[in-house]
Amino acid sequence: MKKILLAFLLIVLTSCSLLDTASEITTVCRYQEDPWDIEYIFVSQNDELIEEDTVQEYTWLGYMSEQDIMDELKSLEDLYAGRSGISYTYDLQEEQVIETFHIDYEQATIEDLIEVGLLEESDDSQVYVSLQATLDNLEPLGFDCK
Repeated sequence: MKKILLAFLLIVLTSCSLLDTASEITTVCRYQEDPWDIEYIFVSQNDELIEEDTVQEYTWLGYMSEQDIMDELKSLEDLYAGRSGISYTYDLQEEQVIETFHIDYEQATIEDLIEVGLLEESDDSQVYVSLQATLDNLEPLGFDCK
């Protein structure tokens, strides 16, 4: 009986160990339609997002005034400032802007992600951000994910 119990315990510990060592997967989603060029790079493990990098480039000239785009970019910069695991930068050019977002999901809090509008508040007890749920939201919007 002790041998059976020991063998069962060994199988359970090995299975748990295998789950923890699953390799990281990188998924890239892209959307291109004038004036937008957006690329998301997701790093995940077992459907849990670990990191996300987003670069979005778009033409602002003809769509917004220079003052409006400056106000919008400054507002976003202020919104993300000082939040652990979340960074935002921009490069305002003559006719276009390049915005870069980085999220380290192991450092960012769910509360901060909700507060800045990157996640919706939910009663779900899920304590991680799901890659599959993210892809399910992006693909209907025209993103090509691979």
